[in-house]
Amino acid sequence: MVSAFKHYCAISFFKGALLNDTKNILEKPGENSQAVRLIKFTSSERIKKLKNDIKNAFEALTPGRQRGYILYFSAPKQSKTRVSRIEKCCGKILNDEGLHDKYKGWKR
Repeated sequence: MVSAFKHYCAISFFKGALLNDTKNILEKPGENSQAVRLIKFTSSERIKKLKNDIKNAFEALTPGRQRGYILYFSAPKQSKTRVSRIEKCCGKILNDEGLHDKYKGWKR
């Protein structure tokens, strides 16, 4: 979910606690939050930094995994579907996983 507030904007994940956050970018929105996690953006620099993290992680994937993601992302005709697919796969890309990897936590 994407949110815009006065002092920041955020990307929220309903089951964000289940994501492997090795970069420590996910935050709890409040002390009573159980599963929700979010990424707060208070400046455009943070957005650029996250974009570079995802770009570097994507380029570190094997060529076959990159090709799988590119085919998956470019298949839909509507741009909002393509964006949605990219947003859903960011966690897997950051965890060095392929699109169809079945074993969580498996590294090359």
